[in-house]
This record gives sequence, C-alpha cells and structure tokens, in this order.
Amino acid sequence: MLLLLLCLGCTQQPAPSPATTASPVVAVVGGVPIHASDIDYELSLLPASLRDMRDRRALRDKVLEAIARRYVLSRKAVEEGLDLDPTIRREIRRAREEILIRALRFRHMRDMPEPDASEIRAYYIQHRARYTRPPLLHLRHIVCADAERARMVYEHLRRKPEDFAMLAAMYSLDAQTKTHGGDLNWLPPTALAPALADAVAKLKSPHELSPPVHTRFGWHVVELLARKPGQSIPLDQVRAQVIADMRHDAWRQWVEQQLAATPIKRMAAAQ
Repeated sequence: MLLLLLCLGCTQQPAPSPATTASPVVAVVGGVPIHASDIDYELSLLPASLRDMRDRRALRDKVLEAIARRYVLSRKAVEEGLDLDPTIRREIRRAREEILIRALRFRHMRDMPEPDASEIRAYYIQHRARYTRPPLLHLRHIVCADAERARMVYEHLRRKPEDFAMLAAMYSLDAQTKTHGGDLNWLPPTALAPALADAVAKLKSPHELSPPVHTRFGWHVVELLARKPGQSIPLDQVRAQVIADMRHDAWRQWVEQQLAATPIKRMAAAQ
C-alpha cells in the first residue's frame, strides 16, 4: 500500500470539484463532495499492477484517503497564503500550462486525419534512415593497464595473430571477455567509446588490428573480426512508428505556425 500512496501522492491533479455531479457522492471533505468518478479517475492513473489488486474495496478506500489528504493539505497551504508566494505562483502557472499543452497535443494528434498508404510510403522513403537497423561490428579486444604493455601486445599479435586468446587471458583487464578470447560479440559502433569507435572505423578488413587506443578503461588492442552493414527495416514492420512520426512532425509544424503567427516583442536581452 505504501507504493499506492506514493503513486497517488505524486499525481498533480486538482482537488475534488463540486461540478462532478454525474456520479454518487462517496465522501465530503471540509464541505467539498468527493464523487465516485473522482476515485475512478485516480484509479486510471495508477499502474496496472496496482489497479488489479484483488481487494477492490480496500483499494478504493486507499484512493479516497489519498484524495482527502491532498485536498486537506492543499487547502491548508492556501490558508497559510502559500498560493500568493511569487515562486509558487510561477510553479502553479507552469504546471497549469503544461497540463493544457498536453491536452492540446493529445486533441490535435487524435483529430489528425489518418494518412493514406501512399503518404505513409512517401514519408518512409524520405526518412529511411530512421527505419534502419544500425551496422554491427564483431570485435575482440585486449585491455592493458599501460601503453607500453599494449604496444608489446600489439607487436606480438602482428607477428603471431593466433595468440590473441592467450594474450587476452594473460593481460586483459576486461574480466568479462578475457576468458572468452577477448570477444566483444556483435555490437553497434555507438556502443563503443568515441576513441575506440574512431579507431575501429579505420579497420577495413577482417582480422585487421588497431594500434593501441586509450579510453577510461585502459589501453585497447582491437581486432575487427567482421562487419554487418545497416539494413532497412521493411515498411510493414514499422508502419505504426511511421504513422506516429508523421503525426509528431505535423504537430511540430503546427506549433511552429502558431509561434510564427504570434507577435513576440523582446523588451530586453534575456539574462
């Protein structure tokens, strides 16, 4: 129940309103009625794991307690004049604006016409890079404590590349890979430290070695085992994402239009 109360305590919803008259009154707090619909709304904000609690009556009682507590404490804050504090007034205004913006965005996104198949395909083609699996690299490495040892390992491997696994077991600081021949398996370039990614990008052929590269983990000697190029994801697998992206772009364009149509006069440089 502690998690339930924390979840309810974090919701930024207003106190119960007398205007909620379409459902039965289940409690009156300081003269203000709390309706069953108020509890239903609070329940809708909870994670599914909490909404599905077996003891439904106990859950609704806890929600009612949380609503009452929030109302009593917020009214007390008003009685003490906290709502007149300039900083708090700004926070309240900002919270109100954010709630309204979320509602506006939801309505506009909901009411946007469904794009037809040709529009979806055209957008997919225009933004194909968004719907591409990244290239993958198969690497193995040996991480040394200092540049001198890394150079020694590198020179040894240039002469006897078949000793990679042995040297990894002997010298590598990477406990997760040293017992597996230093194998990093398949990973995208973005998973590498920038200096390491730059060094690997220069490796063109399988089994090519990079000279020692320094990162915060140590000095790496890296071998490229193989590459897989990036692959476009078929449209039928990302259709829902494409439509969502189209709606997001349309919303962003509409916002820019509203800003362009609204005069904004700067009186002084922002400090």
